[in-house]
Amino acid sequence: MFIFGHLGIGLTLAKPWFRGLSRRLVLVGTLLPDILDKPLYYALVWATGKRGVELGLISGTRTFGHTAIFILILGALTLFSKSRVLGALTLGTATHLLLDAVSDSLTIMPEDGYVSALLWPFTGYAFPVQPAPTLEAHLLHFATPFFCGAESLGFVLLAWDFWIRRFKRSVSVIR
Repeated sequence: MFIFGHLGIGLTLAKPWFRGLSRRLVLVGTLLPDILDKPLYYALVWATGKRGVELGLISGTRTFGHTAIFILILGALTLFSKSRVLGALTLGTATHLLLDAVSDSLTIMPEDGYVSALLWPFTGYAFPVQPAPTLEAHLLHFATPFFCGAESLGFVLLAWDFWIRRFKRSVSVIR
């Protein structure tokens, strides 16, 4: 999970579509799949002592929140309820799934890992097992150049967005 990458890059990708939506809720949406899935997997590992395939259905850190079904349900609920809250979460979640697909294609990941999670349950009963099924191995991923670059870019984009919004406010107050 890259927090700044999903936040900064996701917010930048979402900007053309989030007019009238809460920026904060779009930001929550950029992290929503990981907020749901990673604690679920690691809580099960902690509670059972099992990992990966041994757990059965929840065999990795990309489960329900990383599926097309999840984003379609969020989108349908948004359309039917006309909720701006759900709209912001849906938009942020869409950027998360897009960034995961891009990062998987640019890093060493199983070729079908992302597609299997996205198209679950049509690709099989269990979710794909990621190459880092332990928390320690997952944390080691943070030291890779791709991860550091994506986090840095995300941080810079967030800082730029904050600075621009703050600068515009101060300019309008001076007038």
